[in-house]
Amino acid sequence: MATAFIRIWVTSLIAILALALAPQSATAQSRDANGAPLDLFTLGKGDLALPELRQSLTAPLPLVPQVNIHPSLADTGAQTNVYLEARLGEETPPMTYGIEWRIFDASPDDNGDHPLLVSAVGGRANVPLPAGDYLVHAAFGRASVTKRIRIGTQAHSEFLNLNAGGLRLSSVVGDDRAPDTEKVSFEISSETDDGEKEVVARGVRTGRVVGLNAGVYHVVSRYGDVNAIVRADIEVPAGKLTDVLMRHTGAEVTLKLVEYSGGEALANTNWSVLTSGGDTVHESVGAFPRIILAEGSYTAVAQHKSTIYTRDFKTSPGINHDVEVRLTDKINNQPETTGR
Repeated sequence: MATAFIRIWVTSLIAILALALAPQSATAQSRDANGAPLDLFTLGKGDLALPELRQSLTAPLPLVPQVNIHPSLADTGAQTNVYLEARLGEETPPMTYGIEWRIFDASPDDNGDHPLLVSAVGGRANVPLPAGDYLVHAAFGRASVTKRIRIGTQAHSEFLNLNAGGLRLSSVVGDDRAPDTEKVSFEISSETDDGEKEVVARGVRTGRVVGLNAGVYHVVSRYGDVNAIVRADIEVPAGKLTDVLMRHTGAEVTLKLVEYSGGEALANTNWSVLTSGGDTVHESVGAFPRIILAEGSYTAVAQHKSTIYTRDFKTSPGINHDVEVRLTDKINNQPETTGR
């Protein structure tokens, strides 16, 4: 199975208009697909500008707050300005970008739901509200916090601490080569109070910033859809951007059944790929299926017109190649079947 290395850079996530990021460090325990421990390197990284964060957010949000107020608040008479501000951590500056605000009526309706009264996106928000009780919800990606507030007749300010950070994932394969990002995906999960794994984000693509509550997360990176998998436990601190680079050792192979070396691939071939331990990791039908396999030893099994052919092969990190199974690689002691 794959041997992998994780390099982690941890940097500050926010500043006003330009996100000045100071290099930090994070702790992580990385393991390969078999659970074997891997080496880990922790490095620093330079500044991250606001435009880079805006481009990398999974759901880009406007810099200038946009406030939507439910029509039911239009005829409520006198209103008070409520100033909302969110921070990722106690010691971080206020967020100027990427916050989704929602304000609900604190009293549930007949269905037990709390009516949504105000929504806004951006950073700081200034919302006019009549006196009363409300639930204020702030979210940054998948990190969120809800606070109950009471508004009187005087201007009101609320500061919410998300206790959150950002996680950005990328990968390399072989000799520091960037793989096709369409073939790499990440899954992020956390541990629940009862010790179970709960997936918080699936199908995360390379370079996207995922907002998360501070804590330890289990990250699974898949290169292809067979067995090239790398895992790591990553700590995401509040108010920081954690950059994680995961090293894959997989390679893309193209399976071909040919009459002779370099010959044309035969169509209508049933394929199976077995590990050295005899486990089947891939099955398909076609002339030349392309698959990504973790580093290791395998056996390609091709069935064509009821005849079975096999060939052993190995994969090395990042070295893509063709695996040709020839008609001379037929398994002995099986009846020949002639074609029409």
